[in-house]
Amino acid sequence: MKPFKNYILPLLLLLAFASGKAQVIHNRAFGTAGWDAAYDIIITHDNFYMLLGQHQDNLYIAKADTNAQLVWEKSYYSSVEWPQQPNSICEIGDSSYVIAGVTEDKGYLFKINSVGDTLFSITDTNIVGNNISNLRQAPDGNLLALVTHYGIVSLLKFDNNLNVIARIDSLTPPFLRGIEVVNNTIYILKRDSINNLLLINNDFTQIDSVTVPIKVPVYLKKSFDNTELILEGVDTAVVFAPHKMVYVDIFGNTNSICDTTGFGWQNKEDFNPIDNLNNWVFCSTYTDATWGPDIRLYFTDDCGGVLKDTILYRGGSFSEPWAEEALIKMLVDHNGNYVLYGRAEQGPIGDWDLFLWIYKKWDGFITAVEETENQLSLFKNSPMVYPNPTQNQFTVSGITENSSITVLDVMGKVVYTIQHTSPNTHHPISTTNWAKGLYVVQIKGNSATTSLKVVKQ
Repeated sequence: MKPFKNYILPLLLLLAFASGKAQVIHNRAFGTAGWDAAYDIIITHDNFYMLLGQHQDNLYIAKADTNAQLVWEKSYYSSVEWPQQPNSICEIGDSSYVIAGVTEDKGYLFKINSVGDTLFSITDTNIVGNNISNLRQAPDGNLLALVTHYGIVSLLKFDNNLNVIARIDSLTPPFLRGIEVVNNTIYILKRDSINNLLLINNDFTQIDSVTVPIKVPVYLKKSFDNTELILEGVDTAVVFAPHKMVYVDIFGNTNSICDTTGFGWQNKEDFNPIDNLNNWVFCSTYTDATWGPDIRLYFTDDCGGVLKDTILYRGGSFSEPWAEEALIKMLVDHNGNYVLYGRAEQGPIGDWDLFLWIYKKWDGFITAVEETENQLSLFKNSPMVYPNPTQNQFTVSGITENSSITVLDVMGKVVYTIQHTSPNTHHPISTTNWAKGLYVVQIKGNSATTSLKVVKQ
């Protein structure tokens, strides 16, 4: 067994580009028959998902259960000439939901009950300004929001009837980089080199102002176990310099600082710490010149060092592999699985559909060669192709039942097909006479269909 260990780690590295389709537990489309856009998603107190979107000029909201099945959905038609552009949704203490956004250069708040019935809305610019965003539940269950009024940002607290009960004005300049709530404290990160982290009580009195050792802060997150705040930024005045990640405790004291290779990730809403060690999943885009963009997941350590990455082939209810898709937000659910929400072109419902993907928790962070045998069990019953990319040949493995294997090029032309009647064996496929480019490997059995991508170089 000892000699085999020498090949396990290289094999796992070859699998780094294998499609994550086998790890997608649920893949559902939501939306209307027309053009839909995705904006935000939250996990509710009953561990369901609330999806915030837009249908043409109108709001679209759906609630889905833990199997990504629709519980209810509603469209809220705009009564104004300009489209309603939502940006944030939040559940507050009375089990209702509040949506924030902007329409015709005016902010608005829109409140619905637990089954989507409209309660009331606010569009008074004296209250909600030109835009309102970053909704959070306050420590006392009320609503927090950042309100922008002619370039000046204020932090407001609203009661259940959306009356303003507390406010802190003129938070900018400098620009805000994030807001988080941990226990009874509200944390606000400013884009400044001194006094850049504000600690505020639930009653809106300032507890402290802390200087986190980053000259240009980029984002603020709370740790998986809510015991730390995590900040990333640049330690020099040069924006494109290497980034640092700083962990501070709930009092603002610095616990650790490390250089991060995570610079260049997409929207900072697209990732979350996923365990008590503060390992992460970052979401980005993999773009092929012929095929188009796909969602890519990077599993990293606590400083953003990549341990594994995978490209998510859309598959499932989204059957057009060459159409575009865009991730809006990623969360970690109560089971530790990864909830991905976005929009995809040429969906099964309409022109652009909303998607909700639940990706299986990955706990295979490799720390030593001695542990890699256990890591292989993650892939044991998952169809995969390797090496990927390839030059002359790749192998299909992880097929557990009699299946057909079909390979298609980017035009949908079949370049290879065979009936695989030897489950749990490896199946090599020669690519010697194939053109360079991207191919889709379709594996169809009696109980499941899986589509994987492979690139010939």
